[in-house]
Amino acid sequence: MGSRANSSQLQTCYLLCFAGIAEVVKEEFQFHKIKGNFIDQRHLKNHDLLVWKGEADEISKFQSLRTVEDIFYAVNDTPFPLKRVSQLKHHPQLNPKTIQKAVFQAINLKNTVFGKRANKKSINFTTFVKQDIDHGSARKGVANYLNQLLASAFPKWKANDPADIECWGFWVNHLLFAGIRITPAHFRSRTYRKEERQGSLRPTIAAAMAILSQPHPHDEVLDPMCGTGTILIERGYLAPYIGLQGYDWDQQAVRLARNNVDRTKLAKIDIHYGDARNLPIKEQHFNCILSNLPFGETYGSSKTNFELYQNCLYQWSQLISSHGKAVLLTSNIKNFYQAQKQMCHYWYIKRKLRFKVLGIWASCFVLSRR
Repeated sequence: MGSRANSSQLQTCYLLCFAGIAEVVKEEFQFHKIKGNFIDQRHLKNHDLLVWKGEADEISKFQSLRTVEDIFYAVNDTPFPLKRVSQLKHHPQLNPKTIQKAVFQAINLKNTVFGKRANKKSINFTTFVKQDIDHGSARKGVANYLNQLLASAFPKWKANDPADIECWGFWVNHLLFAGIRITPAHFRSRTYRKEERQGSLRPTIAAAMAILSQPHPHDEVLDPMCGTGTILIERGYLAPYIGLQGYDWDQQAVRLARNNVDRTKLAKIDIHYGDARNLPIKEQHFNCILSNLPFGETYGSSKTNFELYQNCLYQWSQLISSHGKAVLLTSNIKNFYQAQKQMCHYWYIKRKLRFKVLGIWASCFVLSRR
């Protein structure tokens, strides 16, 4: 295990993303030209877990990732068999010494990739376990055992939450993928995201939508239902652009979006008040539309969404150039398909993916303007 700390050796990391996003994460790796191989992929209740192996130098590029919730340095190159908690005690590679080496390497990677934190007099640790199915009290048993290993490896450290060191176990298909988290809290929550409202889209899902649009420096992007501005901001961070423009009919949303944009220091992002069905835009100069449509849960209504979607698809077809693209998210799939069918002479569906959004399966449609 000592050789894993050598930068010339291949390193193993786990990447956690929302369910359905895994394929987009792989595309983002290609977008950022991060080398390495995805050697496994597992499904949890609301998340996907990707296993990546590559050189340590490539891990330094992880700070540019925006579709991933968290990243973990693997305790072992392979997962531990786990049908019963008692199995863990008999695994030769799961011991305090192994945990200690993994923690030291994880700290080194975290400091290298995300910046070194000020030294603390006392260090806290904790353990979390996610699972694919409910294992009842056994889940707590696994967490307690990992906590015991950490306590044995670092007797002067204290068990507490929130903690400086987090050990995560992912119990999937009778296997335990154990890793030390290397991503700071702001990696998934974003420092710009101070203003939110109910139903706000998670930044990593917004970033996935932006990746699906295949970002290009010549993009002029429109979000006709921008909410608090998350999708436009995530697109802004991914790649250069000509301009980003957002509209929303809710004055409060416009105010929140402008505040979020101001904190990013990104240029050429404009937020306006306007109805997505009748935007005050005359020129057909956009080549990309990104938008989180009303699901009919928090906003909108499943009864009225068909008419809304149909009106929007027509209006937006007049604002985008020929062969322009649109990436639209909704859980109201039936109404969307019906609306798109009515507007099929303007738009055709190139691709459809399913994402877990706030516990609900939603579909992300990639459309092209005819």
